Amino acid sequence: MEKNRRIELKKLRKDFVLTEISLILEPECVYLILGASGSGKTTLLNLIAGLLKPDGGNYLWNGKEFTELYPEPAIFRREMVGYVFQDADLIPEYSVRDNILSCVSFFKKRFPDKKEWEKKAEILENYLDIRQISNKNPEKISGGERQRAAIARALLKDPDLLLCDEPTSALDDRMKRKVMELIQKRTKENKGITIVVTHDWELLKYADFAFYLTKGRLSEIRYEKQRENSLKFSSDILYCSFGNREDYTGGN
Repeated sequence: MEKNRRIELKKLRKDFVLTEISLILEPECVYLILGASGSGKTTLLNLIAGLLKPDGGNYLWNGKEFTELYPEPAIFRREMVGYVFQDADLIPEYSVRDNILSCVSFFKKRFPDKKEWEKKAEILENYLDIRQISNKNPEKISGGERQRAAIARALLKDPDLLLCDEPTSALDDRMKRKVMELIQKRTKENKGITIVVTHDWELLKYADFAFYLTKGRLSEIRYEKQRENSLKFSSDILYCSFGNREDYTGGN
């Protein structure tokens, strides 16, 4: 990613789902977006990925309109985005390893030798404890293993923009911690931007900034990281942001 590159959303709107979303996303930061089911979290990710077109507002990359910089969103996603879909979205006919390597043909300039890609894939597989299933097809592995394979695929190309839709929903606490620590590390090293949408309030400890999406609008969550990764919230700010405490107690 270019130095000082940033994403800016100005009153971005998707009819019936999102109302005037305004947000600035800076490199080397992990952004967490929490919200109930149906609040529009996935829609927001799809707008940023160029999978959907907004019905109003502006989507800027480094001050320039996204559609001017990337008239073909598919190329943008292929070259710059790693996307962890909520359902993993692995190719059924491919093995786990081939799914992880499925972006290789688009990045020959970065690693001309396929062995370099395989080496990177193996490192990710070992870290995510999926090396032993690398030759299996997706339908023969568990939901948690599919999720980890999808994370490895998204991280393999060191994306400028990493979008994660409920990336830890099928993981136990140990693996959840490993995945989020890996995402943190890669975001800093690659000077990338990461957005994680989730129901899981425990992930706040891994975020640089956090927001709550409700009724089509974003509100910032203010909190302090305490010792041993515990969190301290400002109840006044939360109450002002969300109105009803039931809105942010972590329920689905």
